[in-house]
Amino acid sequence: MHRQRCTGALQRKLKHREALTRIIQHAKDFKDHHKNAAARAARLGDMVARWHRATMTEEKRARERAEQNRRRALKYLLGRAKRAFCCTQR
Repeated sequence: MHRQRCTGALQRKLKHREALTRIIQHAKDFKDHHKNAAARAARLGDMVARWHRATMTEEKRARERAEQNRRRALKYLLGRAKRAFCCTQR
């Protein structure tokens, strides 16, 4: 009888210890999952920010090229107009 009580108590302690171990493991898994999710979200945010910076830079370069082409065209037209004006004055 005493022996049965001891084995029953040992089994309860063992089950309790296993339950605590499962709870602790679950807490570790939960923490790791959310840590990884936060890291993934941070990487995604960095990628979006990088994309926006690259797009802005591209657009700025395109605007600068268009402005440069516009200036060249105006200089060319101005030069032609000056030559045309000079030729008619003679």
